[in-house]
Amino acid sequence: MYDNLKKLCNNLGIKLIYTSNKVIVLSAHVKNGIPYIRANKIFRYCSKAIAQNVIDYFITLEGKEIKEKVIETFIIKKLKQDKIKIKASDNSFKMAVDHNLPKSINKNQTKVLTEFTIENIIVKDFSGNEKTNSKDSILTPKDDDLLELDILIKPPVT
Repeated sequence: MYDNLKKLCNNLGIKLIYTSNKVIVLSAHVKNGIPYIRANKIFRYCSKAIAQNVIDYFITLEGKEIKEKVIETFIIKKLKQDKIKIKASDNSFKMAVDHNLPKSINKNQTKVLTEFTIENIIVKDFSGNEKTNSKDSILTPKDDDLLELDILIKPPVT
């Protein structure tokens, strides 16, 4: 089993403490400029999706209610109780995370989308039959068809 939450916290410079607290099962705070997350031990081997929801819940503003609902559902399922508390963080937690990001992470790194040109699409059905379609053709599979698509692209000119 893999500790996904620990890995995410380490990557972001967050100190993670596992507890046995069954009331306050998740909280975040800053102590001496260091961001901490206290989590019940049920999070130790949670899925990547749950771990990412925990991190996002504390460091992003958008979609907080949805993330909280996902986390609560996970907790209730694991602890089999519904009297739980998740203590939300304030803006100082996010600022501490930003400040303590490991030096190898470029804080100002921006994602650049690159558009590629599709040359052709090879459609393979379940039996292995292949059909090459041009980039402008329309794919219309039957409802029960299982298809594999190989999309050949041309790299952008730089």
